[in-house]
Formats: sequence, C-alpha cells, structure tokens
Amino acid sequence: MFEQEIKKYDETAEAYKRIIVEPMGEEQYRERNEILFSCHSCGIEGSSFSVDDTRALFEEGLGYYPVGKSLFECQEMSDHFAAYEWLHKP
Repeated sequence: MFEQEIKKYDETAEAYKRIIVEPMGEEQYRERNEILFSCHSCGIEGSSFSVDDTRALFEEGLGYYPVGKSLFECQEMSDHFAAYEWLHKP
C-alpha cells in the first residue's frame, strides 16, 4: 500500500537534496531553515516580521531595528534563534 507514493517521495527528496541542498552548502542551508522556521513560528504567535526582516535580524543581531517593529518583537525573534540553535547543536 502506497509503495508508488513512497517511491515518488523518496525520488523527490533526493532530487531536492541534489539540486537545492548540496549546491547551497550545509551551513547556509541550516541558516536558511532557521530563518524560515523562526519567521513562520513567531508569525503564528502574531509577529509582524517578514522573512526579509527575520533574515536581517539574524545577520545583524539586536543592532538591527526594523521600522515599524517593536523592540519586544526583535527580542522575541532573537530568543527564537537562540532556542533553535540550542535544539540543533551537535
């Protein structure tokens, strides 16, 4: 049951790794996922950060203060980065 679907999923996952993940590199891929996960996870809780705002905060730290965002939102996102990194450290 579902053998064809499982085979198609495995083929798609392998193609994604080959086309997207490998050229990007492991570190850049991890950072990309951290930014997307943090943005959308905090968005569920009402954060107004876009993916670009989240990326800028990730790259610049708390020295970055986006227009129209509160310091609380910046700190919340920064805390989310720290939690994500803590969960994924080797």
